[in-house]
Amino acid sequence: MLFTEATDTSSVTDGILRIPVRRNNLQKQAIMDKRDGSTAPLYNFKGKTYTIEIGVGTPSQLFNVSLDTGSADLWIPTTNCPVTSCPLARFDQTKSSSFKSTGQAFSNTYGIGEVNGTYGFDVVTVGGTSLPNQSVGFASETREIIDTQTDGLLGMAWPGMNTIRNRKDSVPFPFNLMQQNKLAQPIFSVYFNSQFAMGNVGELILGGIDQTKFSGTLAYVPVATYSPTLTGNLFPNLGQFSGDQGTYIYWTVPGQAITVPSSSGQPTFSTNFDKLRPFIFDTGTTITYVSDDIIPGILKALTQNSSDYRYNFLDQTYRINCALAKQSNVVEFDLSTSLSNATSNPVKVSVPIADLIIPIDSNSPDTARACAFGLAPQPLGTSLSMGNAYILGDSVLRSVYQVYDMKNSRIGVAPAKNNPFSWNDTAAASSTSRPGSGRFPTNDPFPFPTGLGPRSAASKTSISSFVTMGTATLILYILA
Repeated sequence: MLFTEATDTSSVTDGILRIPVRRNNLQKQAIMDKRDGSTAPLYNFKGKTYTIEIGVGTPSQLFNVSLDTGSADLWIPTTNCPVTSCPLARFDQTKSSSFKSTGQAFSNTYGIGEVNGTYGFDVVTVGGTSLPNQSVGFASETREIIDTQTDGLLGMAWPGMNTIRNRKDSVPFPFNLMQQNKLAQPIFSVYFNSQFAMGNVGELILGGIDQTKFSGTLAYVPVATYSPTLTGNLFPNLGQFSGDQGTYIYWTVPGQAITVPSSSGQPTFSTNFDKLRPFIFDTGTTITYVSDDIIPGILKALTQNSSDYRYNFLDQTYRINCALAKQSNVVEFDLSTSLSNATSNPVKVSVPIADLIIPIDSNSPDTARACAFGLAPQPLGTSLSMGNAYILGDSVLRSVYQVYDMKNSRIGVAPAKNNPFSWNDTAAASSTSRPGSGRFPTNDPFPFPTGLGPRSAASKTSISSFVTMGTATLILYILA
């Protein structure tokens, strides 16, 4: 199926909804938002999130919401939320003739932030198509969640995530579209473009695929199920696979290796897991989280054992020399086509190092005084560090065109065709701090604490945040 290039406006044709994905031209802040709890136990850099525009109510009230395959709720702020907590668009329930209140409490905890309110139902309009009776979380209170770019969140994970929270009537938006026969195909596809492209640069297609956005053919890998139970503990072995009778919760695929190949094709670093690891596709997380013991090997291979990187325990990421964005190295994530074992011909997600060098205080590595590495160790002292889930965030997902198949429980990937763009094109002529002038400039706006280098046991006490889901907490087990 071949479509024309995306434009700045949404369109709908025969069950195919095309929605521009926007990335705002705002520089990142030095702190991180930690998403934890019942739906999304992840961290996230503030700034430069991917959003789409939706309408809620009759007539529609417009909101820019984050596109998130790592959670399952759609929520927006209401006029009951103070402007100090909800400074952007707010939903006025009295002005929607189709609004229905359930009176059921809505609450999601995201580590250092949270959102509270009530569930309701209303018409949700996306890409020119209106969907009646969509479950929505109407927030009356938020804390450290809404920033200057997004009004709320559109969760696109599996219905099972809400079912295990006793919200069986809360069907995530794309699955509701599928159930109401609004889609030409039971799929949705995501394209992000280059990390240095801003504005309406990407596209979400509900019900179709745009073959002009990727090279070659799509390769598919199966989605793994989970075996959830309720207990007083928090998420041990988060993301581990279950047996055939499990529940689909996250968009999780089997990962079998991470490799840094050399120019000759031979690996300079490779980790072949002793058993398959869960790789969660999460468009709502800006960077990618892998095992603590893997990051140093990847960085040594990319920097040729130099001292071009350091660990910063304050935000639990690695700082890296911005100049490395000019190199041609890649990091490969090998996905198995089997849920039970590694395969001899895995699906490879190849990520250029330029996509993994994230400028912190600028919109390009060429002008930035500090850059973060797009792969980070699983955050210490949280549920994520207790398990073995690997979170593939935007730093990796930008490199591939993604097709989420809701009917056949699989994800298709192919190398993304990014629009021609060079971060040198936007470099400020007056820049006085260029990445080639030194590994870590003395005017770094986010300096490292004295004496800190590689991640050490001393940093393990820096964060301790466990969030319960009411009186019980969700655990996801693997049945090996």
